[in-house]
Amino acid sequence: MALKGKRTVIETQITKKCENEAERGKLVVASATEGFVLLTTSVDSDDLVAGLLLDDVEDRDLTKFPSNQHKNLAQVSGQVSLLKKGKVLTDAIPTGITVAQYEDAYLANSGLISNVIASGQKVGKWQSAVDADGFAELSLNLD
Repeated sequence: MALKGKRTVIETQITKKCENEAERGKLVVASATEGFVLLTTSVDSDDLVAGLLLDDVEDRDLTKFPSNQHKNLAQVSGQVSLLKKGKVLTDAIPTGITVAQYEDAYLANSGLISNVIASGQKVGKWQSAVDADGFAELSLNLD
C-alpha cells in the first residue's frame, strides 16, 4: 500500500498507458513509446516524471479476473490515472531515508520519492515527517 485515503487532487491526467506492473503512489516516467509511462528501476537524469500513479497496474488474465474499477485497478497497457498536482499521504519512501517537513522531494529508484537529489527530478515538497505508520504528506507539483 503506497497511498492513504486523505488526498487533495488539483490536476490529473488519464491519457497515458502504463507498460509495466506498478503500485499506486509511485512515480512513473515518460516511456520511449509514445503515449506510455513506466515504472523505472533506476533513475536516469533524462527521466521526465509523468505523474504519481493513482491506480495499481497488474498483468492479469481478464477472462478469469475481470477489471474492477472500484479498486483503482488497471491492466498493463491500459490507461491509468496520474496525479500531476495535489497532496497525498504516501509510504513510497526508500528504506533508510528520513524525510522532514518542507524538504524538497525527488524521484528515486523504483518510482519511490526521496529527499535526496541524486539524479532524480524534483517533484514537490514534503509537507510532514513520516508518521507512526510510515506515511508522509507530499505536495506534488509537476508542471
